[in-house]
Amino acid sequence: MEVQSKESRQQPKLPLQLLITAAIIFLLAIAAAAAAVIGVRQPELLYKDSNSVLSENWTDAAGNTLCFPTHPDAHMGSVFTYSLRLPEGEDMLRAPVLYFTARYLNASIYLNGDLLGQSLAQPPGAEDTQGTVFTLLPLPVDHAGQELRIEVELLLGENVSYEVPAPIIGSQCGIISTILRKNLLSVLVDIFVFCFSIILLLFGLQKGSVRRERTFLFMGLFALCFALYSLCTSDALHLFCSNSYFIYLFEFLLLAVLPIPMAAAFAERCRPPYRQLLQADLVLLIVNLIFQTAAHFFTPLEVRDTVFL
Repeated sequence: MEVQSKESRQQPKLPLQLLITAAIIFLLAIAAAAAAVIGVRQPELLYKDSNSVLSENWTDAAGNTLCFPTHPDAHMGSVFTYSLRLPEGEDMLRAPVLYFTARYLNASIYLNGDLLGQSLAQPPGAEDTQGTVFTLLPLPVDHAGQELRIEVELLLGENVSYEVPAPIIGSQCGIISTILRKNLLSVLVDIFVFCFSIILLLFGLQKGSVRRERTFLFMGLFALCFALYSLCTSDALHLFCSNSYFIYLFEFLLLAVLPIPMAAAFAERCRPPYRQLLQADLVLLIVNLIFQTAAHFFTPLEVRDTVFL
């Protein structure tokens, strides 16, 4: 009985395999982030010849020539107009579409003066913006040589970094496959981290009666939140979920939730007085989550504005 009591008091060490797996996940996450940055900085590397990225030869209302993406700097409610003569002599697609992304802005797109469609981050009657909205608009087959005009209305204050991205013309299948290809690495990492989080959660639930083993439970919760948050920031998710506001809200709520299980895991592994400090920090993080959620639903504040409170 005495031997068993001594063994029960011994605290199991963190398996080496778990540490190696966590290191691999960290490296893959860095690789996914690097791939995403390359995709943002150099979009021409991600699109095949069947898709045409309209990034050059744009003119604004003052007649200045500029390239997309562009970053307008203005106050809320400002409207900017950009126009482009679509290039001629390109291969004609059987069913061409125009792909446009609107983040914190409303965009009206015209072809030869006729309204082609809208990409609205805040539709009429909505009190809050929907974050990022992805729009595919059908184009006439003979669109070459016609004037494309985009009117952009900025929705939030001057502290927001706005970006008007370059529209893309191509086939619907080609553009969708490009979005999936662009986000393939990050989605695979998210799936891997999600599966790893389930393993940690199951192990933590099985050993939940032991204080130091509850660390696995909190690590699993952190990995799960990280996988879901990373998935919410992926453009590919919008192909499967049309509710942009839900993705936008979930993304910022997960950002507030992320540090909670990590602080709880550290509190389990530390000794007094550091444990008490981390537990106090854990309480503050939970209060911050409740405050941010209440501030969004019961005040006029945007979701992103509550992060900086």
